[in-house]
Amino acid sequence: MSLLSKVPRKFHLIIFVRFVSLAIQAVSHFIPDHNTDAFKLADYEPQSVEEQQPEPSPVGWVLRLLLDGYHRWDSVHFVLIARRGYVIDHSVVFFPLYPMLCRAVRFPLILLLSNQQYGCLATETTVTLLACYCVNFCLHLLCVHLFWHLTELYYPGRPGLRLAALTLLSVSPATPFFVAFYYEPAHLLCSLWALSCLRRGQHLEAGLALAAAGLARSNGLANALLVAAPACVAIATNWRRRRWQEIVMVALRSGALSAAACSGFLAHQLAMGLSFCWTTPAEGQPLEPGLLALALARNYSLRGYGQPPAWCSGGPLAPMTSYFAVQARDWRVGLFSYYEWRQAPNFLLAAPALALSVGAGAQLVVSGRGSTALKPAELLGQHAQLVFLGLLCLTTAHVQIATRVLLSASPLPYWLAASHVMLTPANSNQLENWRRLSCDSPLAFLALCLRHFNQLSVGCRLLIAWCLSYCLVGTAMHANFLPWT
Repeated sequence: MSLLSKVPRKFHLIIFVRFVSLAIQAVSHFIPDHNTDAFKLADYEPQSVEEQQPEPSPVGWVLRLLLDGYHRWDSVHFVLIARRGYVIDHSVVFFPLYPMLCRAVRFPLILLLSNQQYGCLATETTVTLLACYCVNFCLHLLCVHLFWHLTELYYPGRPGLRLAALTLLSVSPATPFFVAFYYEPAHLLCSLWALSCLRRGQHLEAGLALAAAGLARSNGLANALLVAAPACVAIATNWRRRRWQEIVMVALRSGALSAAACSGFLAHQLAMGLSFCWTTPAEGQPLEPGLLALALARNYSLRGYGQPPAWCSGGPLAPMTSYFAVQARDWRVGLFSYYEWRQAPNFLLAAPALALSVGAGAQLVVSGRGSTALKPAELLGQHAQLVFLGLLCLTTAHVQIATRVLLSASPLPYWLAASHVMLTPANSNQLENWRRLSCDSPLAFLALCLRHFNQLSVGCRLLIAWCLSYCLVGTAMHANFLPWT
């Protein structure tokens, strides 16, 4: 308890959630995985480390027990990229910021834990999982820290809203993907950094943050709306007032920042084009048998082996379209391509998150009336981004990813839920008293909410139930290759 008391209160809940998640992983390790056609390298690699080389020490066995449940679904791609880089074209849709950070941390950990000269404690695969977890954990903590201060920057003098929003972030329905080896924490951190810089008028730093977000995941492109939407309003206002110099300055500044938001995406496309389309065939380079078997079984292309991928031959700009080509080929991503009756459960799972996107659009229509205490223009970019991503998930992407896409895009969903669902007149006095009793600790605040659950409004109870159920059930299902959002 004395150790926990030295940790800032804002981190208490997220650390508790992490411990619960590790316990779920340990239990799930002994439950057979669901048989799925998901990307699994071990299925094609009979000589894999996992099957032929047991952990060399109890330390490695415990690490694998705790971390192996995170190595599921898309996490397999990030671990492969952290180990080998981009070796198959199927992986080009997974952006490099997070796996490259893991790759950087992996090298010193291998020297410490997987060094034959000084005593090997864990296999290289387990060390890679540990590196991914360490990077993910640090990014998650930084998200909580920056979210806390950004909320105070946008909502000064409203500690109740800050605590309620941070509690929702810590037990977010997207938590299974914040604690697994996914790029959600990296993207949210970059978005929070960009918003903080924009709020303070630090445009150079904001451009760097927007570019980093574009390297974190593909929907970093939507961050251009954070600057483009308010800029359009500012240009229209100055046009009516005939302030031509202001119009030019706003246009140049927003154009540069929007270009920065797109630069990460374009840089990744260029790098993948150079790697897969213009790389000469490798001779004598070692290739894991599992990668070759996987590529042959699923018709993937290997970097530097055989013929370039088919998407390289569509013209001079074809290499810059690898993301869209691979998405359409391997995931059937396209307009209304996911509209099938058998996908109805996925639409239901995504419905609450999509409702937040609808709420963001509705708040724009009613000009921000409510308890946000901010002018619409101050949140216009975040509203526009949330509505755009909601429409994209509903019409084009796999709809089940809407929960994690929308809840890792910006802080707006948490602010909207906290201000319009939790801090309503029916709850505000009670929650303010609990905030004082909890001393601004999200863990104590959530405990008080659960202890007096029946005293909350129906909407607040549904919100907390949604967060906790998705958080716990999603973590357990993800660990055993069961389909989730």
